Amino acid sequence: MANKLNTTGEVLDFLGGDKIVALMLKAKPKAVSNWRYFGYFPAHTYLAIKDELTRRRRSAPDSLWAMTPPLRQRKTA
Repeated sequence: MANKLNTTGEVLDFLGGDKIVALMLKAKPKAVSNWRYFGYFPAHTYLAIKDELTRRRRSAPDSLWAMTPPLRQRKTA
C-alpha cells in the first residue's frame, strides 16, 4: 500500500469509512458522504484528518481541502 492517499475516497476508506469518520469528527454522515462525492474536505477538518493520517503513517495532498491558496507576492511597477 502506498503511503500517499490521493482522493477523499481513499482517505475516508483508509480511516474506516464514512460512518467512522463522521463519529471521529462529530459530523453528520451525510456531510461526510458529500465530501466523498464532491472530492474535497472542508477546511475545518484539515488538522484532525492530517494528524490522524500522520499517526497512521499516511499522507494526503493539501489540495483535498477546500482552502484558499497562499497569496503570491506581487511585483511592483
